[in-house]
Amino acid sequence: MNIPQTVKVGGMTYTVHRVNHPLTVGEHECYGRIMYSQQSIEIRDVPFHSEQNMQRTFFHELIHAFTHERGIDWGEKDELYTEELAKALHAFCVDNDFGFHSSEVTSSGA
Repeated sequence: MNIPQTVKVGGMTYTVHRVNHPLTVGEHECYGRIMYSQQSIEIRDVPFHSEQNMQRTFFHELIHAFTHERGIDWGEKDELYTEELAKALHAFCVDNDFGFHSSEVTSSGA
């Protein structure tokens, strides 16, 4: 699965950046972050972080975008719920092969 450069969530277009510098949210270092006011998602691209982990991080930030755009507030459970949904969504997309296994997208010509 290729991580896209842009995604559209709730009518808003988020730009996705792969970066090679440390990311922080508050005082915590992290592998991804979303900046709602800039409609931007950053995914940390580091050698020891596998492509699969970067994909899962992308899904984690995407879940944040979904909940933000829908006005959902999970309070103190936000990161827990977001991470579990990200793992489930990533596994679902990979296990069901919607074309995420390769960079080529095929069309049935319908």
